[in-house]
Amino acid sequence: MVTILLPETNARLRLKEITIQIREACAPINVSVIGGHTEITHDLSRPILVGTMIGEVSRKKLVTPLGAKPGDRLLLTKGIPIEAVAILGREFSSRLCEDPPALSNAELESAQNFLFNPGISVLREAQAAVQAGGGECYA
Repeated sequence: MVTILLPETNARLRLKEITIQIREACAPINVSVIGGHTEITHDLSRPILVGTMIGEVSRKKLVTPLGAKPGDRLLLTKGIPIEAVAILGREFSSRLCEDPPALSNAELESAQNFLFNPGISVLREAQAAVQAGGGECYA
């Protein structure tokens, strides 16, 4: 489900572009949009989207953090501040390029692209973790 809040300017065009992007992101992973809310919001400067995912899993495949305990090891599959770096690069690029620049042009472009490379999705990692987990689950 997705809530889409739109600025008054070009709302219809933005909504069409956003829904196409949502559909393109959901199709390859077999996800359906089942509802949500859309509105035009006064004094909003850019679209805001909030998503909720709901799924079903058999009890035998349910994995929760209930079995975690001190001393367990964590596997980090990506860098920690990926989304934050992407947001800073996109929202504050002019400040990052002030004299003296905090980042080179190549570094800034890389930071801005972090949403896609390495990306913020954890789908692949979650699927691998479930397959590697040996079927143990905590209920």
